[in-house]
Amino acid sequence: MQSLPLTEDMADVYDCRLRPWYVSAGGAPRDVLILVDATGSMDNSSNNIIAEQLTLALLSALTDDDHVNVLRFNNKIQSPIGCFNDRLVPANHVNSAAMMAAMKKYSVVNDTKIEAVLEYAVKLLQRQRHSGNHPVACQQAIVILADSIYTNATQKMKELDPEGHISERKFRWPTHSIIKPSSIRYLILTPEAGSTLLTLELRRLFLIWLHDEFGLRDNTRALGDWLGCVRDGLFANLINANAVTQHVLDILRVLERPLVMQRKRRLRSFSDMYARMEVII
Repeated sequence: MQSLPLTEDMADVYDCRLRPWYVSAGGAPRDVLILVDATGSMDNSSNNIIAEQLTLALLSALTDDDHVNVLRFNNKIQSPIGCFNDRLVPANHVNSAAMMAAMKKYSVVNDTKIEAVLEYAVKLLQRQRHSGNHPVACQQAIVILADSIYTNATQKMKELDPEGHISERKFRWPTHSIIKPSSIRYLILTPEAGSTLLTLELRRLFLIWLHDEFGLRDNTRALGDWLGCVRDGLFANLINANAVTQHVLDILRVLERPLVMQRKRRLRSFSDMYARMEVII
């Protein structure tokens, strides 16, 4: 076996927490819609490169059970690949490589309205959720990478998705059942045969603010905090490429959380375990 010497300028960038086999053990399948800012302010900016790096890291962490799409938005919202428009595709390495290659050819022009972006994203995920081959328990995530937000879209998000982050589906438990189907991850405890099961599903919103540490200051932080909070997601500011891995891990950790925020009801349910423990020696 040939061994290569490790020099000082060679960094070990392997992180098992971003490998698909590790991520798949942390939760149910995911529908992830990544929306990358393609407005004129991203032209000739390092934010464009950082956005591509974060998108690549997130795509690499997803598994074949997940579905994904990467869209660029300005005055239009579309995929750089024509046949990927208005749909989610399996997050395998072939589709991911095609999306990353097409991203580099997309021009950044014009401006955008965040309300139109949210409306498009919510409707696309709603269609995906009601498709015939959609898993019973599946988390959905909207990941927006933008260099600025000028308007408060919190009320618009509530209007688009008034029921909140919980979506209910009822299923009839078989009368003679020994093994519970592995595809059902989140269930209200119903031990009696023939009873009705109720699954709870999440739709989260993540907003990553791409900006220069010493650049323009506006209301993006406050507006982003409100928008991420209203849909149980995350707001974070990404200043340089060194923090890309940490931001992807933060997104995955939020997606791994169980159904602990059920707003108006507290239902006993099974869920995937979320345990983040630190041992100090």
